[in-house]
Amino acid sequence: MAEIQIAAMQTVVPTKPTSPTTSTKLLLLLPPKSHNLLSLPISTPAFHAVLFFHKASPADSGWFHAALIKESLSLALVDHPILAGRLRISASEDVDIVSNDSGVRLVEAKMDVTVKEAIDQLQKLVFWEDFNHQNAQFSPLFYVQVTNFSCGGYSLGLSGSLLLTDPFAATSFLKRWITIHQSLVSSNNDSKFPMFYHPHLTRAAPLLSPDLQSNTKRKTPSDSVIFTFPAKDSDHKELAKCCVYMAEQEIGNGRRMSDEFWVLIKGSPENDGEILLVRRSEKGSMGGGGVGLTASWGELGLENVCLNRGEKPDHSSCWISSSSEEGFVFISPGSDAIKVVVSFP
Repeated sequence: MAEIQIAAMQTVVPTKPTSPTTSTKLLLLLPPKSHNLLSLPISTPAFHAVLFFHKASPADSGWFHAALIKESLSLALVDHPILAGRLRISASEDVDIVSNDSGVRLVEAKMDVTVKEAIDQLQKLVFWEDFNHQNAQFSPLFYVQVTNFSCGGYSLGLSGSLLLTDPFAATSFLKRWITIHQSLVSSNNDSKFPMFYHPHLTRAAPLLSPDLQSNTKRKTPSDSVIFTFPAKDSDHKELAKCCVYMAEQEIGNGRRMSDEFWVLIKGSPENDGEILLVRRSEKGSMGGGGVGLTASWGELGLENVCLNRGEKPDHSSCWISSSSEEGFVFISPGSDAIKVVVSFP
């Protein structure tokens, strides 16, 4: 089985400095012995997405798009600077995600397979590292990987911490970013290469250090079930219990969540995020008689994301990963609806 070879790793920051900075506070509602985020027995759950593209023209390549991404992503981050942010942990162990312009990590890679063969090796096409527990403030929370295949096709892979974003917000950002990217593609032609694209220069040997290779185990897909609820005031803890019960019925095969599981509630500058450990019950309460509708990843609309205008992906896939042994529930409150993802251990 072919190995991924990393050709370059860079950092993309917003075009303009973010001022004033924004932050999202994370409340750790945990047992006394687990009050420190860095001592939690849970790795950072992450959302991953991969889109595959064929070579649309003689000049088209993943190298070309990676060069443009350095421009388009930098422009897109101006309106979404939190994606370029980092965790900030104070001396009193308060935790925030702050938009400090530290940047999104961009990985350029290649793999000696065709697009068709690469579809069966998804976990190699996204880069992800859990935050460094000793230096969490230096760990990226959002990654982009562009992988070139031997057939001329390429893939675009995204990875984002669920402490930072969620599948729905990340996809919404992707679509706005790609609109900028398409404009840059249209303004470039064979006689006008992107600023960071130099196809006539000899490419350096791939980086083969084990420390730079993405960790497959940390990106293993978890069985997940998605629910959508009408937006209303609700007890998130009871809602999580209820969704666990419904997810077990939905997925079947005797799958059960652990007796205790993690709940991550997405925050915003206006509302604190929360991390809590919940003890399961047979069936929680949604409160107010709300009805949960089972959703699917297809609702994200990744199949319509085009790097080259009019050239849809040949294939797309997305999943959530976590090495948590307890499983977790992710809750994303919104103005119109509440999205809940139950991810089994």
